[in-house]
Formats: sequence, C-alpha cells, structure tokens
Amino acid sequence: LWRQTFLLPRTTTLPMFMANAHAANAVIAEAADSIIVIGERYESDAGTKTDTPLIKTPQAISVITADRFTGMGALNLQDALRYTAGVRTESYGLDTRGDFGFIRGTEPAIYQDGLRRTFGYRTGSKQEIFTLSRVEVIRGPSSMLYGQGATGGLVNTATKAPSFDFGGEAFVSYGTFDRKEAGVDITGPLA
Repeated sequence: LWRQTFLLPRTTTLPMFMANAHAANAVIAEAADSIIVIGERYESDAGTKTDTPLIKTPQAISVITADRFTGMGALNLQDALRYTAGVRTESYGLDTRGDFGFIRGTEPAIYQDGLRRTFGYRTGSKQEIFTLSRVEVIRGPSSMLYGQGATGGLVNTATKAPSFDFGGEAFVSYGTFDRKEAGVDITGPLA
C-alpha cells in the first residue's frame, strides 16, 4: 500500500494539483513492476487433517506460531490467542484454572495434536505454551470436521516435534508476585 499526502499552498491552482497527482500515479505504476512479495508457508493440518497448504483450504483458519506468541510475551494459551480474529479470551477475567474463551460466541473445544483435550466441564491442567510449536484456530462450522464440538470453532495446539539437528533453547523468567519459571528444550539425535 502506497500513500502520499499533498499539502497545497493557498496559491496553488487545481490544474497544478492534478499534474502532481498524475506524476504520483506514474511513480506508482513504475514501482508496481518491481514489487516482490515474500511470504512464509505456515504448516497446519488443522483444516483437513492432511498436509494441504492453508491457501488451498476453504476454511477460516488462523495459525499463531511460537515465534509470534513468544514475541508477544504470552504466558499462557489465553495470551497467545488474544489478538486472533473472532476469538475473545479471558471472557470472565483472568482464570488460573483453565484456558477459557469464546470463538464466534461459543466456547471452543481444545485439541492437542488433533486429539480432544477438553471434555465438557473437565478441563485438566493448563497447557504450557513453551511446549508448543503453533496454535491453530478454526473458526465457523468447519470445526465440526473434528467431531462433536462447538459450531463457533476450535483451538488445536501442536506440540514441538523432535528434529535431527542438534539444538535447543533455555529460558529463565521472574515476575511479579514471586513468579519464577525456568525451561529447557533440547533436541537432536541420541547417538
């Protein structure tokens, strides 16, 4: 998107302004030939449970990568979903018992690696987002492909997968009310 603002002095006439506008359009036309768009292909098997690219999936799916929710400073799943379209987190305020929220007005089912994590009122423990590689949100009735759940949508969390390259990460954090947290993630071949 390219935008230019013209400030006209009081003595400028309309034909002079039109000439400036035509010159700006010519610059836009020349720049349009040299625009290169580079994008990333997000991995997600949430829409069809296959390796179909998101661009070919006719469903409303949002993928929040680990880089994004780490950059946002998310501490839990509710924080990671906070800026996702159609999702309202912390509907009843901050709740430390579970990851509650709404997708298109209904309470979503939460899945982990394609398997149901929550059943009815039994929520289990909160999920640690340090162990996740991405969070996928399916909005609308296409979430019914997973089975019995809400028609508003669902949340699927994908855990980190091991890789054949040796590497990892570690973190230590300290926050208010004596919040202390440490984590280590190491991957690679054993032999």
